[in-house]
Amino acid sequence: MQEKADLKPTAHILIRGQYAVKDKEVLSPDVPASLPPMTAEMPRNRLGLGMWLSEPSNPLPARVTVNRYWYYLFGNGIVESTNDFGVMGARPSHPKLLDWLASDFVENGWDFHLLLKTIVTSSTYRQSATFTD
Repeated sequence: MQEKADLKPTAHILIRGQYAVKDKEVLSPDVPASLPPMTAEMPRNRLGLGMWLSEPSNPLPARVTVNRYWYYLFGNGIVESTNDFGVMGARPSHPKLLDWLASDFVENGWDFHLLLKTIVTSSTYRQSATFTD
């Protein structure tokens, strides 16, 4: 599959959500200014987006992945809103734990087996859920 070389992808801001009424400003592919920028070597297409997502300076994919696996194992994520890490999402209950797990995940080459081993061998995972007298 190849992209058309002669056409550049463009987008317009829709005025009041009407698809037929476009703003004159043409938007080019890029990431939001609030996130780490794409480097000059990254192409402005899907390949560049994939490269940007897996770059170690971008904390979001690792944090989302760690939170999702935590949710699979415990039933609740470190961030309760597992599908929404945006502004409307919940804050992490343990932000330092989430940051540590995410940075360890990236430092170890995105190794899912090591991530799962780290979580399931932790004292938190091995605690009993039953109440004692």
